[in-house]
Amino acid sequence: MSDLGANQFTFVGYGVRIVFTTETPGPVMQGKEGGVLEYHSADGNRVFTGQSEIARQEGPLGTLVTVVLRPRGDTGGLTATVLIPQVSGVTREAGVDFDTVLIRAASRGNLQGPGPALTYTVTDLRATARSVILPL
Repeated sequence: MSDLGANQFTFVGYGVRIVFTTETPGPVMQGKEGGVLEYHSADGNRVFTGQSEIARQEGPLGTLVTVVLRPRGDTGGLTATVLIPQVSGVTREAGVDFDTVLIRAASRGNLQGPGPALTYTVTDLRATARSVILPL
Protein backbone atom coordinates (compact mmCIF):
# COMPACT_ATOMS: atom_id res chain seq x y z
CA MET A 1 0.00 0.00 0.00
CA SER A 2 1.24 3.43 -0.84
CA ASP A 3 1.81 6.18 1.70
CA LEU A 4 -1.10 8.61 1.46
CA GLY A 5 0.84 11.43 3.15
CA ALA A 6 -1.19 11.28 6.39
CA ASN A 7 -2.47 8.60 8.73
CA GLN A 8 -5.94 9.98 9.46
CA PHE A 9 -8.56 11.40 7.10
CA THR A 10 -11.86 12.96 8.11
CA PHE A 11 -14.56 13.36 5.44
CA VAL A 12 -17.75 15.37 5.84
CA GLY A 13 -20.51 15.76 3.27
CA TYR A 14 -24.26 16.00 2.97
CA GLY A 15 -25.56 13.56 5.61
CA VAL A 16 -22.28 11.63 5.97
CA ARG A 17 -19.19 11.68 8.17
CA ILE A 18 -16.29 9.26 7.71
CA VAL A 19 -13.04 8.95 9.66
CA PHE A 20 -10.37 6.70 8.14
CA THR A 21 -7.23 5.90 10.11
CA THR A 22 -4.72 4.13 7.86
CA GLU A 23 -3.14 2.15 10.72
CA THR A 24 -4.93 0.13 13.36
CA PRO A 25 -4.26 1.68 16.79
CA GLY A 26 -3.38 -0.31 19.89
CA PRO A 27 -2.18 -3.85 19.97
CA VAL A 28 -3.01 -5.13 16.49
CA MET A 29 -4.55 -8.57 16.36
CA GLN A 30 -4.00 -10.84 13.40
CA GLY A 31 -6.51 -10.05 10.66
CA LYS A 32 -7.15 -6.52 11.97
CA GLU A 33 -4.14 -4.87 10.29
CA GLY A 34 -4.95 -2.21 7.74
CA GLY A 35 -6.69 0.56 9.60
CA VAL A 36 -10.07 1.60 10.95
CA LEU A 37 -12.91 3.29 9.08
CA GLU A 38 -15.82 4.84 11.00
CA TYR A 39 -18.88 5.46 8.79
CA HIS A 40 -21.85 7.57 9.92
CA SER A 41 -24.84 8.33 7.68
CA ALA A 42 -28.48 7.48 7.03
CA ASP A 43 -27.12 4.14 5.75
CA GLY A 44 -26.10 3.41 9.35
CA ASN A 45 -23.26 3.84 11.81
CA ARG A 46 -20.55 1.23 11.39
CA VAL A 47 -16.92 0.67 12.30
CA PHE A 48 -14.79 -1.36 9.88
CA THR A 49 -11.35 -2.73 10.80
CA GLY A 50 -8.57 -4.45 8.95
CA GLN A 51 -7.95 -5.53 5.41
CA SER A 52 -10.78 -8.06 5.54
CA GLU A 53 -13.34 -5.24 5.95
CA ILE A 54 -11.56 -2.29 4.29
CA ALA A 55 -10.45 -2.70 0.68
CA ARG A 56 -7.76 -0.35 -0.66
CA GLN A 57 -7.04 -0.14 -4.37
CA GLU A 58 -4.43 2.11 -5.95
CA GLY A 59 -5.25 3.71 -9.28
CA PRO A 60 -4.58 6.72 -11.48
CA LEU A 61 -7.16 8.81 -9.58
CA GLY A 62 -5.68 8.01 -6.16
CA THR A 63 -6.52 5.39 -3.58
CA LEU A 64 -10.03 3.93 -3.51
CA VAL A 65 -11.07 2.90 0.00
CA THR A 66 -14.17 0.67 -0.04
CA VAL A 67 -16.38 -0.89 2.64
CA VAL A 68 -19.49 -3.05 2.31
CA LEU A 69 -22.45 -1.39 4.01
CA ARG A 70 -24.91 -4.13 3.04
CA PRO A 71 -23.81 -7.48 1.63
CA ARG A 72 -25.26 -8.45 -1.71
CA GLY A 73 -28.37 -10.54 -1.18
CA ASP A 74 -31.95 -10.85 -2.37
CA THR A 75 -32.55 -7.11 -1.94
CA GLY A 76 -29.18 -6.01 -3.32
CA GLY A 77 -25.96 -4.83 -1.75
CA LEU A 78 -24.48 -1.44 -0.97
CA THR A 79 -20.83 -0.37 -0.93
CA ALA A 80 -19.23 2.96 -0.07
CA THR A 81 -16.00 4.09 -1.73
CA VAL A 82 -13.98 7.19 -0.84
CA LEU A 83 -11.40 8.54 -3.27
CA ILE A 84 -8.23 9.66 -1.46
CA PRO A 85 -5.46 11.48 -3.32
CA GLN A 86 -1.85 11.55 -2.18
CA VAL A 87 -1.44 14.63 0.06
CA SER A 88 1.68 16.56 1.00
CA GLY A 89 2.48 19.14 3.64
CA VAL A 90 0.76 17.34 6.52
CA THR A 91 2.49 17.81 9.89
CA ARG A 92 1.53 16.98 13.47
CA GLU A 93 0.72 20.67 13.93
CA ALA A 94 -1.24 21.28 10.73
CA GLY A 95 -3.56 19.21 8.60
CA VAL A 96 -4.32 19.68 4.92
CA ASP A 97 -7.87 20.27 3.62
CA PHE A 98 -9.08 19.06 0.22
CA ASP A 99 -12.22 18.07 -1.68
CA THR A 100 -13.09 14.56 -2.81
CA VAL A 101 -16.09 12.28 -3.38
CA LEU A 102 -17.92 9.35 -1.84
CA ILE A 103 -19.43 6.88 -4.31
CA ARG A 104 -22.16 4.57 -3.08
CA ALA A 105 -22.81 1.62 -5.40
CA ALA A 106 -26.10 -0.24 -5.01
CA SER A 107 -26.64 -3.61 -6.67
CA ARG A 108 -30.05 -4.81 -7.81
CA GLY A 109 -30.08 -8.08 -5.97
CA ASN A 110 -32.00 -10.92 -7.53
CA LEU A 111 -34.18 -8.72 -9.71
CA GLN A 112 -33.77 -9.63 -13.35
CA GLY A 113 -34.58 -7.42 -16.28
CA PRO A 114 -33.08 -4.64 -18.35
CA GLY A 115 -30.92 -2.07 -16.69
CA PRO A 116 -27.54 -1.65 -15.03
CA ALA A 117 -26.30 -4.10 -12.42
CA LEU A 118 -25.12 -1.17 -10.26
CA THR A 119 -26.44 2.33 -9.67
CA TYR A 120 -24.24 5.05 -8.21
CA THR A 121 -24.78 7.97 -5.89
CA VAL A 122 -21.97 10.51 -5.65
CA THR A 123 -21.59 12.80 -2.61
CA ASP A 124 -19.13 15.68 -2.49
CA LEU A 125 -16.92 15.56 0.60
CA ARG A 126 -14.73 18.08 2.38
CA ALA A 127 -11.73 16.27 3.81
CA THR A 128 -8.93 16.94 6.26
CA ALA A 129 -5.72 14.89 6.26
CA ARG A 130 -3.87 14.73 9.57
CA SER A 131 -0.83 13.11 11.10
CA VAL A 132 -1.94 11.85 14.52
CA ILE A 133 -0.24 9.86 17.25
CA LEU A 134 -2.03 6.56 17.61
CA PRO A 135 -2.39 4.81 20.97
CA LEU A 136 -0.34 1.65 21.51
